[in-house]
Amino acid sequence: MARDNENVQNRRIFLFATASSLALGQSEGVIKGRLQKGRQLRTADGIVNLEADESIGALLDDERVIGMELEIEGQSKTAKQFAVNPVHRKPVYTYADGKRLLVSYWCDVCYIRFYRPGTCWCCQKEVLLDPKDPTTPERVP
Repeated sequence: MARDNENVQNRRIFLFATASSLALGQSEGVIKGRLQKGRQLRTADGIVNLEADESIGALLDDERVIGMELEIEGQSKTAKQFAVNPVHRKPVYTYADGKRLLVSYWCDVCYIRFYRPGTCWCCQKEVLLDPKDPTTPERVP
């Protein structure tokens, strides 16, 4: 009985979130294309401007990522505007050898994974771009 109530509550939350997104003119989705400078994605339909939080913004500005084919999760605001999901939702992926990989960074000294470029908070070494299989544990490079 308690499980049924939980399922009903979860469905209500999902429906509310969906209705809220629709009311704001936003739709949850995925956009694919090649990342350009200036937080723009070149898609089959043209250039789309990307809005992002600070961490994802740093990733989108990373020279090592610019030029990569990406798959980005978020919400379409207009035909030419896309709001990228926040960093905690891990919204940026690329492909290598046909395999979908999460764009992430790795400190090979401290064995810490990051989701934005910069220096390791532990040893202060610049972290390495390290796309990984999203199904592998966090500690595996």
